[in-house]
Amino acid sequence: MLCLWHIPHDASDHSCPTPWSPISPPEEESDTQRRLAKKDQHWADIAELHMTPAVKALRPGIPFTIDVPSCDKLREFIFIFGMFNMHFPITFQDGVKWLGRLHNAKGMLGNSEDKVRAGEVAVIKTLRDIAPEFVPNIHLPPGQTVHKLQFFFNERSEGRRYELWPAMAAETGFQQVVKDIAQFMVKMSTREFSGVGSLKFDMEQNIVVGPLIAKQFKLTELANLEVYRTSAECYLARIDNLLRLIREKALGWASSWSKDDMSTPVWRYILLLEVRDFVHGCEDMNREQPTYIRHKDDHVGQFLVNDSGRLDDIIDWEFSAVVPFAEAFTAPDALSIDLPRPGMRIQFTDANVLTPLELQLQEELRALGREDMALAVGDTRKFQRLDWVMFGYDFRYEFAVGLRRALYPDAKVPSSKEEWIEEGMAKYGHDEQLEQLAAGWEVYKQARLEAEAAKAEAEATRNEVEVAKTEAEPVSMASEKVSNPAKDDGDSMVPESLSPSSGTTSSPTNSSPSDSLVTETPSTEESMSSPGVQVPKAGEAPDEP
Repeated sequence: MLCLWHIPHDASDHSCPTPWSPISPPEEESDTQRRLAKKDQHWADIAELHMTPAVKALRPGIPFTIDVPSCDKLREFIFIFGMFNMHFPITFQDGVKWLGRLHNAKGMLGNSEDKVRAGEVAVIKTLRDIAPEFVPNIHLPPGQTVHKLQFFFNERSEGRRYELWPAMAAETGFQQVVKDIAQFMVKMSTREFSGVGSLKFDMEQNIVVGPLIAKQFKLTELANLEVYRTSAECYLARIDNLLRLIREKALGWASSWSKDDMSTPVWRYILLLEVRDFVHGCEDMNREQPTYIRHKDDHVGQFLVNDSGRLDDIIDWEFSAVVPFAEAFTAPDALSIDLPRPGMRIQFTDANVLTPLELQLQEELRALGREDMALAVGDTRKFQRLDWVMFGYDFRYEFAVGLRRALYPDAKVPSSKEEWIEEGMAKYGHDEQLEQLAAGWEVYKQARLEAEAAKAEAEATRNEVEVAKTEAEPVSMASEKVSNPAKDDGDSMVPESLSPSSGTTSSPTNSSPSDSLVTETPSTEESMSSPGVQVPKAGEAPDEP
């Protein structure tokens, strides 16, 4: 079961249903349990007091049930339907199925929350006119406007999330889905817009291009973005926004993903400056041209496939954007499986080659007479990596290598993250803002040197102790044999008493084998790999402090 409550509603029931109570919590409940129970109650109230009247008004006279997800099953529920939204399965007696879609990241979007929901509705309504077979219909609650929308209802198909990891490339069943994706992309290309941004409704309820609502950190800062003439203008505005957030130390939990937090700000700053240079100098990105809808979060969970292997629905269109042709028709993120490491999306590595499924998409588009779209798929990795930078997801060395090779195929790649930072400090030393971060980088380097020295000293001390133990143990064994030759029968190494000249006596009743067992001397390799001692491999820098 995915839900804690299952709320039936009879068609003849036109009054508010009798209020119910959640399952009684245990007598000794924790603060966490109380908090989760309160959230469960909140969702149930939404279902009962808000969604129920809306469903009755939209489909009067038809009995239905609403399943309310609970916190103890939330991970499973999110895994199926998405991370930023709650979904309430609704089943009608006549077999029709809906999903009540409620945004569940309150506070994260700030004053952009209503814009995100309205933008998703605008995209879905546009796509329903273009390709209704691939995008589920939606129903808005009576009395709510798109500018103040609390929730809406998605029609639910029989499609399910296609489980592609870790063996997607080996699944012959997904080949048909790639064909369907190609057909959907061709239909998407028939609807052109002007300007780079996000779709919205104007005051006359017409769908137009509005300011960009992008999926990235510090979303509350994005309300001031505009509609841009070119892709370059849009990227430069977002890059400048991220550079400012880094300077103000406002990226929040993003920085904590790196072990070497002290180097993270300058590392991210330099990579963003490199991307800024590329965007500023890219002729195609600086050219004004028609724009098209791009999903912007088209990972595998957004593609619902039915039992016959056909693509039923593409869901979750929030944060979609309208962008130029070359960016709009790159391959969906769902097809970017890294074959050398099955299950790994290729943008997490330093590789920029197309995967077999992306190559198949190219061929399907060519078969449909769209060589221009096939060429756009060939640029997939460049735009995927640009998006990754804008979101701030991944700034590992391998990703940076792939990013530079995607932007500058013939450029030299530094051999390490540290070398990359030093190169960037030299290249962008004129940037006054970077100077503010340089001090932090120097502190980091000094702290790292001190930590490495302390680790080397501790390791040397440990080795000295091991050598002393190794030299002392043979003498101890010889002494035991002399003092107790009768016991030297291989069964025990414990003497009954020590030599009187030692000034110490030992009673047999007070000694045990574990008191004087001689342990085998560990090898150098074993001692260096003992718990609590970390030794870098050859050619590898020690762990960060």
